Amino acid sequence: MAGVVVWSYKNNRDLWSVYEPNVSSELEKLFCQRHQQNVNLGTISPNLSCYEVNFLQMTQRTISSGSVRDIKRNVCDPASAVGQGVIWEFEGDQPSQWSTYDLETMDVIESGFSKMNQLNTLMLDLRQTHVHLPYVIDFGTMTQIRVETGRVRRIQRRPLTQVFTPVSSHSFGLASTGLPLQSSFQGHANWQSLQHVPKSHTTKSKTRHQPYTINNKSGTVAPSGVNGAYRVSGAPSNITSQVLQVQSQTSQTAGPLTRRKLQQTVGSHHSTMHQQSLVQHAVSQQVYNPQPFLQHAVHNLHLSGPYQHLFGHVPVSGSLASFSYPSPSIVQPLTVSSGNTVHQSLTHQQMSRPSSTSSLSSSSSSMSVSSSQGSESLPSVFKISIGKSKKTKGKAGLEVLKKYMSSVHTNLDTNDCSICFDKLSEASSYGEGHVDAHATVQLIKCGHQFHKLCLLEMYNRSHKDDSLQCPSCKMIYGEKTGICPPGYMNWRVVHDLALSGYEGHGTIIVSYHISPGIQGPEHPSPGQAYSARGFPRQGFLPDCDKGRKVLKLLMEAFKRRLMFTIATSNTTGEINTVTWNEIHHKTEPHGNHSGHGYPDPQYLDNVLMELAAHGVTEDCLR
Repeated sequence: MAGVVVWSYKNNRDLWSVYEPNVSSELEKLFCQRHQQNVNLGTISPNLSCYEVNFLQMTQRTISSGSVRDIKRNVCDPASAVGQGVIWEFEGDQPSQWSTYDLETMDVIESGFSKMNQLNTLMLDLRQTHVHLPYVIDFGTMTQIRVETGRVRRIQRRPLTQVFTPVSSHSFGLASTGLPLQSSFQGHANWQSLQHVPKSHTTKSKTRHQPYTINNKSGTVAPSGVNGAYRVSGAPSNITSQVLQVQSQTSQTAGPLTRRKLQQTVGSHHSTMHQQSLVQHAVSQQVYNPQPFLQHAVHNLHLSGPYQHLFGHVPVSGSLASFSYPSPSIVQPLTVSSGNTVHQSLTHQQMSRPSSTSSLSSSSSSMSVSSSQGSESLPSVFKISIGKSKKTKGKAGLEVLKKYMSSVHTNLDTNDCSICFDKLSEASSYGEGHVDAHATVQLIKCGHQFHKLCLLEMYNRSHKDDSLQCPSCKMIYGEKTGICPPGYMNWRVVHDLALSGYEGHGTIIVSYHISPGIQGPEHPSPGQAYSARGFPRQGFLPDCDKGRKVLKLLMEAFKRRLMFTIATSNTTGEINTVTWNEIHHKTEPHGNHSGHGYPDPQYLDNVLMELAAHGVTEDCLR
């Protein structure tokens, strides 16, 4: 019996939710026809008309906001839940409000359900499976019990009225393998060349800590992966899944790649599987000796035409570009201030190409990129993470302000205090009766004058980051930091994707990943929950000198927690949600009807000014 093809999208919990069978089947049909790059889901299901799927980038985009998330094409085993025409659901907080488990967890539950008589048990502990979720499933009462809290939810096994699309022999080389594995396509793909890609199998995916999938069909669904967007991956579809092994050393990378251990062992009679493994290794950049793997993969993929850029930095046509790939020990986390972590390339293995597309070299502290397009280098790190702020409370206001101000006793400014709007010769409205009510101070650089108590009140109402911004001219004293909650940003370059107005240049795609959480002491409402809508969010920059400079400054701004804040959304009015912090991004690569795309010849200059307003300038890069 053949497996089924199931299309899924990454939800807000970073897990894969499945589309309804009718939507999934239509997506598969359109994908195989290879006629349309973009599909409005409203043509399939009217209630999804606000979303557009891009087969080239393997993303679903919210048309109104431009936010995107990954989609994935899965080839599921016949023994999996969806392969048998059923899905598993859990009951939400409202009675009879059912949400679907993520694809992988459904397979684990289905496997336990089918083996409960054989194993003589009605209980399945998900902590002991590869999904590592803190729940016990009781098939006798059809409930899910949270181990730590004892919270019980009803579950159900619901037969589908319409089945998913069976695998055909023409489905891009992804026909069922007969093994209990789940193959998938995620990221970019050259449709004309996919038929030449051999089947690939991988070990199970990384441990997850999210409890379950909310089947949010209204949520937006952004390309993932860094410096290589095409990936052939797989995950076990049931508890007894075997792991294919091909002879090689165990390797693990960190940084911008999905962290995954690849364990392989087999004799020479498995040479075919070895070749298949090489494609996956080369494309995902997780290779021990990259040059022969990459050459082998490029030779066998037969890529041509305008979609060659879909492999990120990998040159896939003609002679190999001058490019550096990290070996397993190269990418190491470095700790930076404020609990931030960056992943930096330390050494590189070189490959050569006669052309001068790019030339990468690095040392223990930097990586320079030379290009015929200019002299500005790309950043030396591909990913920056910020954790929870360790700050409990800032320094006392007077302790901070005394570094930036001096007392004024004569020659008072005739203008009013721009904080309280009272005359400087009169008492501050924030300190009537106070001994310093009439005290006036002057900022030492810009010279603007204020009531001392007004300036102190303004600082105390901020998150006390030991910096001060002049309310009159916006000059920043000290290093300004923000209150962006924990998350990470990464970037990649697509060489053959040109933005309007920047023809001849590649495109830098920047992605931001932030999850919902609880506000800390530096946030507006400590202890309350905050939401994070539309993540991952992404922006597009031209891969030119100025675009690279903007990228570096965006990374510095993110490291300083300035990119996002927690506030009330100007768009939806939602309170306690993560919003942009006045550093605008181009969220669409083409078309500027909404002001969020290209062409826009003033954008790079404008965003440099916005960054400077936050104290992030070229001086930060020196």
